[in-house]
Amino acid sequence: MWNFGDTITRREVMGFSPIGDGDSSAPWFDKAWIEQQVRVIEHSEDRLAIYVEPDSPHTFPPGVWPGGAEHPWKSRGRWEGIGCLMTQDPRDHHAVWHFWNGPERNFVCWYINLQTAPRLYGNTMDTQDLEVDLVVWPDGTWEMKDWDLLDVRVSEGRFSTELGSWIRTLATSLGDRLDRKDYWWDLSLAAWEPPEELSHQ
Repeated sequence: MWNFGDTITRREVMGFSPIGDGDSSAPWFDKAWIEQQVRVIEHSEDRLAIYVEPDSPHTFPPGVWPGGAEHPWKSRGRWEGIGCLMTQDPRDHHAVWHFWNGPERNFVCWYINLQTAPRLYGNTMDTQDLEVDLVVWPDGTWEMKDWDLLDVRVSEGRFSTELGSWIRTLATSLGDRLDRKDYWWDLSLAAWEPPEELSHQ
């Protein structure tokens, strides 16, 4: 287990599949196309909370990626904004990202990022982004994001047809929970602030 304040690398790695159909012959298989330095806030068997600090660096390893694309953040060398808290059960294929804005840390939204359950080792966390996300506003309304892009990712070979269907099922099930206001994360974290001692480590 990691400890509070540890600096680890969060990598988005291509080819991970929660249904076990990753194509190991693909040139991007098991390769990271972005690496982020993040700080550990909490780590246990059923909870992982990490914090992307303001201006924390991103690196983009070279490689051949599906559809010839680069990571969508490639033009940014650092995290923009005042930081992001990412929480999840490490066994789940999604995480809850918390966004704030401005010096007063006005809460903006929860961003349910669909991603494979992380592979944790050493000081590294590997996951694959699953494209579709759900944005939840403070009043409880929500919207699906990038649903239509999933077909593009399948056509590029990033995801199999079966995985694309699996992702849609997961996104729909999470959306159903949001409709019922069955929130599975700690809503009080909307008021979270980075602990002062984090900056002294």
